[in-house]
Amino acid sequence: ERRRKKEEEEAKMNLQAAEEATVAKLAADLNNE
Repeated sequence: ERRRKKEEEEAKMNLQAAEEATVAKLAADLNNE
């Protein structure tokens, strides 16, 4: 049970990092235009 909770927290952090990377990429694309 504890390991599953840890995996869920890691997945949540990975999702957040992916979202931040997407936002950063969009911002970079806008700056390039």
